[in-house]
Amino acid sequence: MKDGRPLGLKPGDVGGRLKMALSFELIITELSAADAGLYICVASNEYGEAHNSTFITVVGI
Repeated sequence: MKDGRPLGLKPGDVGGRLKMALSFELIITELSAADAGLYICVASNEYGEAHNSTFITVVGI
């Protein structure tokens, strides 16, 4: 999620500017100021849910 909106990525999605590696890393190519914001990763299964977040600031573009 970025700023509360789903990115619509699944592990292995590597076709666009936003990619999600099989290791669940988010990769952003051709970075722009619009990429700044709050990113949240949500993982869930039958046992529960976990969240992690980070704020990305873009400078020097």
